[in-house]
Amino acid sequence: MNIKSILILLLAWSYFTGCGGKKEQSAISAENKVTVSKDNSTSAEQGGYGFEAIAEKLGYQTYTFSEKDGNFFGDPNAVKGGTLHYIHSLFPRTMRIIGQNSSQMINARIIQALCYESL
Repeated sequence: MNIKSILILLLAWSYFTGCGGKKEQSAISAENKVTVSKDNSTSAEQGGYGFEAIAEKLGYQTYTFSEKDGNFFGDPNAVKGGTLHYIHSLFPRTMRIIGQNSSQMINARIIQALCYESL
């Protein structure tokens, strides 16, 4: 036999043995299933099960978004995907206005807005 026929025979054999005959298996087998037990050690007053009833008695309400609210958080006609370009400066590395790593503009803006601006 020449090399070409051996190669074709080998490819045919690997195709039939590797691609067929087996029953499809589920990606989630019984061995991979995890059960989570209910945590009853935390009381309802500390945020455990039953806290919803306590919160409701105290007057708290869970806000659910309506379809009208969804219009304020984005344009329904917007094209999905794209790229957000955000540029911030790391210059100069040794200038620390607020503290360590404050030379990064993002850190300086966050720290200033959250800590000092409200004062």
